[in-house]
Amino acid sequence: MARKRKPNGIVLYEGPSMLDGEPIVVIVTGLKRTENRKTGTMLQSFIMLQDTPPCDAANQGLDRSICGTCKHRTWGTCYVNLGHSPYNVYKAYKRGSYPNINDVEIDIEDRTMRIGSYGDPAAVPNKIWQDIISKIKGVTGYTHQWKKSNTYLASYCMASVDSKAEARRAKALGFRTFRIILEGEDLLKDEYHCPADKVVGGKATCDNCLGCNGFIGGDRKNPVITLHGSSYKVLRYKRIMKLRNRKQKFTQLLPSRVS
Repeated sequence: MARKRKPNGIVLYEGPSMLDGEPIVVIVTGLKRTENRKTGTMLQSFIMLQDTPPCDAANQGLDRSICGTCKHRTWGTCYVNLGHSPYNVYKAYKRGSYPNINDVEIDIEDRTMRIGSYGDPAAVPNKIWQDIISKIKGVTGYTHQWKKSNTYLASYCMASVDSKAEARRAKALGFRTFRIILEGEDLLKDEYHCPADKVVGGKATCDNCLGCNGFIGGDRKNPVITLHGSSYKVLRYKRIMKLRNRKQKFTQLLPSRVS
């Protein structure tokens, strides 16, 4: 009898979004170890709508169910390329390639995981994250929903911020922060360059750093990383931030979306 192949991913959650009640799914991938230049061999978790492909959801404005009020979903500056990993994972999910976590034995005690490789962790019930965190070695996580007083996320997620003012506000609400900076920008006294940042060599990987795990391990300084990614998104971000800092309108720079 042929041995049953182990899946590369599992369904961690299927149910309503904590942001608006729409049906979402969380898929954890990377059970078969693969190497990524930045994250190493971390497990990845994708938060998606159950019945709408990621690109369609973004174009129709339905991604609010998984991304909430994240400014980058409307600015068109999200670092995630929806046509790559999220779309492939979504297609595999619709084919039935991923068993439910309760229906399969997995060995992940020595693994680390990124909470919300795509999508915001705030869309998922806290208990789902707590349960999987208890089964693995370490996590990293980021949320743009820190303004919504989701303070439970602070225990294992960083507040994603785009300015010093946002960083101060998020810290006042009880979060550690992860801030995007422009090249040459000054750091706050309690900030340091992410070890993966190109300005400090960029040799570290997330799975051997785990500095972005909220308050797991105690109160620590806050990492920043120099803006990077697709050239057109970097340029748009720079233009928007320049106008935003001047308190000027920048709607002409935003991509067209339905809803």
